[in-house]
Amino acid sequence: MKKKKLTVTLHDYLLPESTKEQMWEVYKQYYNYSYEEFMKRIPTNDLYSFYLHQGKIVGFTGLRVDRAYVQGQKQFLIYFGQTVIEDQYRGKSLIPVTGFKLCCKYWKEFFTGSVFMYADALTYKAYLVFAKTVGEMYPSYKRPNSSLVNGIFSLIGNTYYRGSFNKESRTVRKDRLLVNNNKTCTPTNHMEDKDIRFYVENNPLWHSGHGLLTIAPMNLKNLKTLTIRIARKMMGWRSVGKVSKEKKVVLRPEIEFV
Repeated sequence: MKKKKLTVTLHDYLLPESTKEQMWEVYKQYYNYSYEEFMKRIPTNDLYSFYLHQGKIVGFTGLRVDRAYVQGQKQFLIYFGQTVIEDQYRGKSLIPVTGFKLCCKYWKEFFTGSVFMYADALTYKAYLVFAKTVGEMYPSYKRPNSSLVNGIFSLIGNTYYRGSFNKESRTVRKDRLLVNNNKTCTPTNHMEDKDIRFYVENNPLWHSGHGLLTIAPMNLKNLKTLTIRIARKMMGWRSVGKVSKEKKVVLRPEIEFV
């Protein structure tokens, strides 16, 4: 019997009330938001990426698109926020697939300026979505920020996190712990991962709910990395650990694009 595929779809924020109620049923399990706060956030986004299994919402991401100028250059900015995925559907590249679909949707923007995707990473797992998916992202232990990247950070921080953004650390102060899932705690052995250690050291108040502003340019290098990753997923193949001549690949249920 053929296994049901996960479906990734894009929709605008004008959603039926029944859809919003389904979203709330998933969201309330993982975040310390009230029903009223959650509903008020929906129209602040332009789009939503839904993750469906057998037609049921098992997660989603709120998306906002903006055009701005930094250092005289046109920038197209895509915000990822309000993300939630039920535990059993994590680790299936749903957010990278969303990023790929957005690149396809807004392909014309690549010919008129730079494209950046960004998020306010409240946990190290959110940070790793960037760090482990694309080759170039910021902030990172792998490279210093360029002047353009610093300009992007300042623009986003001063525009959307005014009064709570720390320009030096690129952290965003929260008035309470928003993530209620205790699985976001960082196990000691995970600190061996350089990306996780970087996140914790640069966002020392993560356990109090503060976020680390994280961005990734959608340049040719990152687009190539993302395309290869998604192509492998579409074929249903996934590497086991670090691939070598002795290692094999396994077939797994895959993601369907809609």
